[in-house]
Amino acid sequence: MADNTSNPFPTTSIYPLVPVRDMAAAVEFYRTWMGRDADIVVEPTMQEWQLAPGMWLQVAEKRETAGTSVIRIGVDDVAVARTSLVERGLDVDEPVDYFGVVRVADFRDPDGNRFSLVQELT
Repeated sequence: MADNTSNPFPTTSIYPLVPVRDMAAAVEFYRTWMGRDADIVVEPTMQEWQLAPGMWLQVAEKRETAGTSVIRIGVDDVAVARTSLVERGLDVDEPVDYFGVVRVADFRDPDGNRFSLVQELT
């Protein structure tokens, strides 16, 4: 893991925004993925799920940019995380190892926003 001590602005959290066309369909997908309702409903067209302390996924109705996000999510074990999502009804690709460094399994939301479950192997 990188040394964050020389960072000119120490980071405490991250809030990637996922643009979607249809908020109702998106909420259903993310509710299925997370296994719960949104942690925060900012407004009818924006909801947030906390993935871990300091890590929030914002889902917002933004039709003009829907489907353009690519978000990588670090997990301890890709196979376990993938199985959990498949059991919830999500379509997740089989894991692929890249250069003995990472194992990755991709999936998409209804708008085509791409997510990768990533496990460090080294």
